Amino acid sequence: MPNYNILTGALQTINLQHDRTLGNDGNIFNTDVSDGMHSLSKVIGAEFNYNLGEGWKLEEKIRYAANGGQFVAPFPASVSKGSDFFNTANFANFGSAVYAGTNTPVDMNANYMKIALFNVKLNNFNNFVNDFNISKKWDVVKFNAGLYKSSQNINMSWMWNNYLQEVSDKNARLIDVKNTAGQYITDNGLLNYGMKDWGNLKRDYNTKYDITAPHAQVEINATDKLTIDAGARYDIGKVTGYFSGATVTYTSRDMNGNGVIDIPEQMVGSNDNINIPVNYRYGIFGYSVGANYALNNKNAVFARVSRGGSASADRILFSGYNYTNNDDPALDAVKVNKVHQVEAGYKLRGSGYFLNTTLFYAGTKEANYEATTQKKTENKYQSFGVELDGYYKITQGLDVKAGLTYTHAEIKNAIDPTIIGNMPRRTPKLMYSVNPNFNVNKFNIGFYLIGATKAFTQDNNKLVMPGYAIVNPYISYQVLKNLSVSLNANNVFNSIAVTEAEEGSIAGGNGIVRARTLPGASYSVSVKFDL
Repeated sequence: MPNYNILTGALQTINLQHDRTLGNDGNIFNTDVSDGMHSLSKVIGAEFNYNLGEGWKLEEKIRYAANGGQFVAPFPASVSKGSDFFNTANFANFGSAVYAGTNTPVDMNANYMKIALFNVKLNNFNNFVNDFNISKKWDVVKFNAGLYKSSQNINMSWMWNNYLQEVSDKNARLIDVKNTAGQYITDNGLLNYGMKDWGNLKRDYNTKYDITAPHAQVEINATDKLTIDAGARYDIGKVTGYFSGATVTYTSRDMNGNGVIDIPEQMVGSNDNINIPVNYRYGIFGYSVGANYALNNKNAVFARVSRGGSASADRILFSGYNYTNNDDPALDAVKVNKVHQVEAGYKLRGSGYFLNTTLFYAGTKEANYEATTQKKTENKYQSFGVELDGYYKITQGLDVKAGLTYTHAEIKNAIDPTIIGNMPRRTPKLMYSVNPNFNVNKFNIGFYLIGATKAFTQDNNKLVMPGYAIVNPYISYQVLKNLSVSLNANNVFNSIAVTEAEEGSIAGGNGIVRARTLPGASYSVSVKFDL
């Protein structure tokens, strides 16, 4: 787009450095937007191993992490040309628009956007993990049993705001709008305290996920050529806590402290402070059974059947379920995301080469809730394909590694019946990587090529993201025994690699698609000194 380079541009601007919003505790919450995404993690852990004799061993691992942080980032909620953007359909009683802090009218032929400023404070994401194991080894059998215990806090506050900004990658200007009476309906680019288009998004999450999981595994060398292994685990999950902000609530508040309730301050998005309790249990039974058969010292075949899952956790909150009724079939259907998988393949080994070939089938069930669309999803997917990875030493000092995955995926069931039978969004049929490497004496040079074929932006399968290939070269030199210098580059050819996009179709829209790409070309030089 004019004035915006998707490879190097960003929505962050010097003109939007400070965000003032109403915290979920009722107090004004100030944020430095340039803090961006950051976290702080303080971790302590320990391991204990003890040999009991006669092949029996004890192993204990424990870890505690105190985690917190904040996520602040602008997101384009909508984008359009000024003549379409500034009209009475989007702004009631629209009079005029100027660049914030000036009396300069905006260019109606330029492009503008509503910015959703994601502002999430991670109050408490502490977690505790303990895994106790006892194992025994006989001549041809290895056995392990244990108990896994963990707890994860999800305590965060969503405090999003809505801004108006021009489309530019060089210190984009904020936009102020006046009504027909000449009154500002914005405040230095701020349109709404809260994200009015998406249901306010003044939320509090305060939940805890506790897991107790006994598990056991056995490996049997049945013959010199045949190895069989099997494992099982049962997760007993307990979820407690509450969340608030499920309903749209507004209040009147002098946010900027000028003693006047300006128009944006007449409807300040606030948390409803109605705590919805969460108290339910879930169970996940997982298993894995596999076998490997060596045809000879170079060739082997293998197969595996497995089942597993993970808790849907906070992704299903705000979806309208009864979170305190374990017998509610609607809640029971979305508590756990599940996957069943079957794999079979062939392994080739030799002096200076190997090749792994894996055929796979997977059935997946997933529940989610999208904040941007205010829709819940309960989808079932089916996929099958083949995965190849290999290595070949061409000559002394020259080798190549490569990988390729082909996937055919399909949506088998969904709340929206129109997407059943389609390919899941953002799923390319082919992903691949190649890494040639030349290493001689003190000199090493090579590159990573990473690519994917086209994929659909959304589940309706109407808009395609093109395929891409990214080349990341590197070169290093061992200057001295303990001193080396290296130069690395990423996306050296500035390929436009679109990895996801919001729009599902161009038809009926304005031709503008909001998308995320991998960054353009970047370079780094490093010096390593070993003491």
